[in-house]
Amino acid sequence: MSRFNFLSLYKERKEEHAVWPIGERFPVPVGNEIHTGFFVFVSFSCGHCIDLFPHLNELQEETEIPFLLFCAADQETIREAADHFGFSFGWEAVEFDELKSVYRVYETPYIYYIRDGVVAGSQTVDTAEEFSRFIQASAGK
Repeated sequence: MSRFNFLSLYKERKEEHAVWPIGERFPVPVGNEIHTGFFVFVSFSCGHCIDLFPHLNELQEETEIPFLLFCAADQETIREAADHFGFSFGWEAVEFDELKSVYRVYETPYIYYIRDGVVAGSQTVDTAEEFSRFIQASAGK
């Protein structure tokens, strides 16, 4: 019977799922004027994301720091959701594979706090309450 080395497999997987570290320049989309903000990554195939949508406007009102929503969906679907929920912030349509390859987001909902184009914090959030705590903690940075 062959034996595998769990720690070497775990190390490889852990490195594969590294998010943008604090202090690194974030790949802000070309043409985007927001260089300081909460960059919120969601997907319509994510139950926590769907549950978060109705709370995004009130979460945005908790801070003067702008939001930018990145959604793994086509523009028409995002526009429909933005109109339905009355989103008061901008959004970007991204390809699902871009979540990982460009933005290093491996699960949603995920939030980066970007300050002057540089990562100042990031975290997975499953609820509006967790998102609110992240906003409050980040606003003090």
